[in-house]
Amino acid sequence: MGKSDISFAHDLISYCYGMPLIIILLAGVLCDAPTEEAFTNVHVALQTQISVFNTMQKIVKFVYYHLPSDNVRQCLLYCLLFPEDRGVTVKELLRYWIMDGLLQKTVDFDEANNIGKQILDVLIKHGMVYLDDNEHVRMHDVIWEVVSRFGKDMGYQEQNNWYFSNPIIKFEHLATYSRRILLMDTEMECLYGSPHFLFLSSLLLRRNYLLKAISERFFCYMDGLGILDLSFTSIEVLPPSISCLTRLRMLLLIGCDNLKEIQHIAPLVQLEVLDASGCVSLKSVGSGSFDCMVLLKILDLSATSITSLASIPASVELRHLNLQNCPFVGSELHYGVSKGGVVRNLHLGDIGIEDLEDWMGMLWLPRGLTFKLSDKFDMKVSLDSNRDDNSYVYATDAYLFNCLRKDSPLWFNCFQKFQIVISPLMDNQTTDTDLQVRKIDSIFQNSFFRTKHFEHSIEPIRYLEINGTIGVPSDLDGVLCHAEMISLKRLAMTTQFSDLNISSMEVVRELWVENCDQLESILSTDEVNALSAMGNLHNLWISNMENLSSLCTGVEDVTSFSCLKHLLLDCCPNLTYLFPSALYLPNLETLNIKFCDILERVFDRSVLGEDTLPRLQSLQLWELPELTCVCGGILPSLKNLKVRGCAKLRKIPVGVNENSPFVTTTGEQLWWDGLLWDDKTIKRWLLFRNWGPLLPQLATEG
Repeated sequence: MGKSDISFAHDLISYCYGMPLIIILLAGVLCDAPTEEAFTNVHVALQTQISVFNTMQKIVKFVYYHLPSDNVRQCLLYCLLFPEDRGVTVKELLRYWIMDGLLQKTVDFDEANNIGKQILDVLIKHGMVYLDDNEHVRMHDVIWEVVSRFGKDMGYQEQNNWYFSNPIIKFEHLATYSRRILLMDTEMECLYGSPHFLFLSSLLLRRNYLLKAISERFFCYMDGLGILDLSFTSIEVLPPSISCLTRLRMLLLIGCDNLKEIQHIAPLVQLEVLDASGCVSLKSVGSGSFDCMVLLKILDLSATSITSLASIPASVELRHLNLQNCPFVGSELHYGVSKGGVVRNLHLGDIGIEDLEDWMGMLWLPRGLTFKLSDKFDMKVSLDSNRDDNSYVYATDAYLFNCLRKDSPLWFNCFQKFQIVISPLMDNQTTDTDLQVRKIDSIFQNSFFRTKHFEHSIEPIRYLEINGTIGVPSDLDGVLCHAEMISLKRLAMTTQFSDLNISSMEVVRELWVENCDQLESILSTDEVNALSAMGNLHNLWISNMENLSSLCTGVEDVTSFSCLKHLLLDCCPNLTYLFPSALYLPNLETLNIKFCDILERVFDRSVLGEDTLPRLQSLQLWELPELTCVCGGILPSLKNLKVRGCAKLRKIPVGVNENSPFVTTTGEQLWWDGLLWDDKTIKRWLLFRNWGPLLPQLATEG
């Protein structure tokens, strides 16, 4: 940095007067591309110092004119419609920008929503707006005062809190200044007459809590209206003249507690957003209301008393349908949603098992669905969390599985890829939204579960995890028969594994069982036979099983575990042997046994490796201080043997044949030197690698 740069930096600091707002604004305008021209312009703008307030005004003007585009400036000016002390939520502001045409009209709603978020991020980064503690977009009063001068020239008339007895005059007066009118917190009780607002684009009347009635002809002369917001008013009915708003794109009726029915909206063919959430008295939407609304994208009827829904045709572009927390939703409701529709996000809640079965059995549910049952914390799921067109289902209880029968069309229509987690809430878990995934009892979502434990693991596209439950939920057959990977963690089950219907695991390729402290055995003879008959279970991983004493029980006659290819056993301190001698594993290729303190033998009695493990290629034996025997004979296909911490293992079942002319053996030098050999010539064909600090020392024995 040269002397001139240091001098300039010193000047900038002095211009700031120590005011945080000025510093934020300067940082915002210089953060993107601090070119020499930008620095020079800042210096010129701040040369004349009159007062702190004057300096602030200059900085605000400078930042305003240096926003990236006219589009960004237009979005900033739109914020002037909302009172300084109120602000507006991010979701609502983005909807206003989209519906009022401030964002690109050539993109779809979801893409426009993402563009709006980027613009909002730019405005926040440049210090022109900020988010308060309630996630409302707000503007500093100094910025407001400066920007409002630009806004008036662009048709964004600042709205004050109006208290008047003749609202018609005020409406007509306001309409001469702006295409957009926002009136909040007035004492209006009724909207009279039929004012002529031919060029009005937005009429925002939210939070007029005393407003109870609207004259029948009030909307007759508002043909160009694109946004109508009657949220948080006391209206009981919509007037017939609302049918005249044929260009209306967004109708907001949020929190209208006295509204019982939505009528007269069928002619609103341009409507894209209808939000009546929180209308606790709302019971129905008029028949045929959606027949011609081919552009409708968002329909939010959450937290209402709705019992029926007008039919939604397949031609509708509906993406987000929210019926969460609707206690009177009946099983007949789902028939109102077209089976050919393209609903992308469906939110449901508080419905009974019988009704849920009707929903879950529907054929129209598409891939890319967000299906939410409200949980005990009433947590929200962001509508933009589904950009990858995958299926997400959030539920509060395992009873949801009752509806996912083996032949449910959801498996083929919706859940071709899934991750299912059943995990109860912990006592120390809070309602912090950052912990959302951990708090929800059951999660269905599209996700790949990456595993590093098996060299031959394949990323599953259908994954089930049961984690920390008191027992295995009943009626899991429908899920089990479609899960390709199953993980069981910290299950407080009994000593047997029979709680889980092994015979239902028709396509499982990988099974993990870990931290199930009470479990004494994993599989019975019948379950081994069932899995072998299905032939899909290739990988089995067993870890941290404190009381496990046997892998299989009841194996008396010769039994073939023919499907298993890879087995990893880890940290089972109560295991004295792994397999019964009558169990054959003809296709096992990998066997890893680690940290089993009292394991003495791999088989309970002596068996020939040629018979029981004919295809075993890789054998790892780590930290098994009591191990004395793997098997008799040889392992004819063995190519790789790794041994560590097995001081009592004096013989290894290796031989030479056409399948394994050479065997790579890795171990400690002292252990290798102490091995006993029935045929010492075998050592000629073994490649020994000593465990070293960095790289194994390579040596051959002659």
